[in-house]
Amino acid sequence: KQLWRYDPEVTRFAGRKLRAGAGIRGLAYSKGRLYVGTHDGRLLALDAKKGTLVWGIEALRGDNSSFISGPPRIFGDKIALGFGDTGTARGAVDVYSLEDGKFLWRWDTEGGGGTVWNAITYDQELGLLFVGTGNARGEEPNPQACSVVALNAMTGKQAWAYDESPEGKHACESSTDITLATLTLDGQPRKVILHA
Repeated sequence: KQLWRYDPEVTRFAGRKLRAGAGIRGLAYSKGRLYVGTHDGRLLALDAKKGTLVWGIEALRGDNSSFISGPPRIFGDKIALGFGDTGTARGAVDVYSLEDGKFLWRWDTEGGGGTVWNAITYDQELGLLFVGTGNARGEEPNPQACSVVALNAMTGKQAWAYDESPEGKHACESSTDITLATLTLDGQPRKVILHA
């Protein structure tokens, strides 16, 4: 039985963004609210019982080719959101307050592309947000493209980055899901990232 339906009316707002991407890949839940990014670039908080809008913000600004495709990721009292792009916009992750959608911080790649269109994972013990970036775009070098990047979850400062394709940053993606695990290696437990 359907309990409710909410239509964000993406076609009214999306403009040329509808020509790119393939829609969103999921949503997030916390404390009675559902959080979802819309393809046209908004982040919405909905009452999970009623389906009514609690708050909504414009996460992506301007009529460019960037769009939201990955699910937002909740960590503590914050929510992280990445985006996709068919042009040369720099990849980025924005973090907002779960309570009211207030912008808290942003991390950008250092060149065109490297968008974070799916993979975001949080490690509470280390206080790190791990993001997987897409391919580089344009002529500008992008050292974080096709990489797994670790960010300080409180500030957004980059802790480290692992380049998964040093020889071909324009023809790869590192945006598949990131899974955290503890494996026994050489007889000792070790925290690892599993990433295809």
